[in-house]
Amino acid sequence: MRKTVFISCGQFTPAEKALGKQIAERVRTLTTLEPFFAEEVQDLNGLDANILRAMRDCIAFITVLHPRGEITRPDGSKVIRASVWIEQEIAIATYIQRVENRSIPIIAFKHKSVSHEGIRNLLNLNPTEFTTEEEVLAELPKRLESWKLPKPSGFGTIRPRDQRDLASYNYCTQCAVEDRGGDHLDALLVSEAKIGVRAFVNGEEYRVEKTITQLAMQR
Repeated sequence: MRKTVFISCGQFTPAEKALGKQIAERVRTLTTLEPFFAEEVQDLNGLDANILRAMRDCIAFITVLHPRGEITRPDGSKVIRASVWIEQEIAIATYIQRVENRSIPIIAFKHKSVSHEGIRNLLNLNPTEFTTEEEVLAELPKRLESWKLPKPSGFGTIRPRDQRDLASYNYCTQCAVEDRGGDHLDALLVSEAKIGVRAFVNGEEYRVEKTITQLAMQR
């Protein structure tokens, strides 16, 4: 299963929907992970089931809190609240971290007008405040970089049965033997030297190791 990033972003206005899609596209472009944004999901399962399943399976979480209006508390104080959907998704992410003890890296953006309240007061979200969607998109690459995720290869989409040379290197076995001294034992040591390759496919890591002799036999 491909590792996913859950994108919790408002969909009340066209600008909010566009922002969620742009965040998803940047996750695809800048990481090896697959974004989940509910606006992009179209299948026969209920939206609530898709959201809950995606939250259960995600390995990272990006949230954007837009304002939804001012309320007056019983004590007369006024606060500006964010989307109830977004607050609930943050609460689920909190449950996963605190109760299931599963670490989920979180990137949070909060509109400057949104008040601090609810379970967010108990979390160290360290949200980046914004006033425009452009500010979110400008800051996002730097926040994604802090996750230290593997970067895409730059080769674009590789479809099933595609064959590509992703990288080529020349290895001078004679040079290696001479560097060691040049005798028969040195040649034997070089022939048994291992070359390893790591590849990331759909967020999963794959490793291959072969000796110089094994590579030579495949030619």
